[in-house]
Formats: sequence, C-alpha cells, structure tokens
Amino acid sequence: MSRTQVVGQAFVALACLVFVGGAAALVAGVVGADAVIPLGVAGLVCVGVGGALARPR
Repeated sequence: MSRTQVVGQAFVALACLVFVGGAAALVAGVVGADAVIPLGVAGLVCVGVGGALARPR
C-alpha cells in the first residue's frame, strides 16, 4: 500500500469522525443547528479527497 493510499484512508477516517462527532455534539446540545452545514461540508470534502487518494493505482 502506498503512502498516498494511507493518507487517503486517513482522510476518510477523519470524515467519519467529523460526521459522528457533529451528530453527537448536536444531540448533546454542544453545537447548534447552524453548525451542521459547515460540519457536513467539511466531512464531504474529506470523503472526496480521501476517496480520490485511497483508490488503488
């Protein structure tokens, strides 16, 4: 596995953390509903970049 694929998988893992952490923070009342869209966009960017980098060459 190349270093680029490992970095891509790390970005996908970060996206999972952003999605789950954002949902947990929303349910716990730590963040408001106005913070959900920026968290979702950040998670989608991480999925896109990670998915592009993690593909086998």
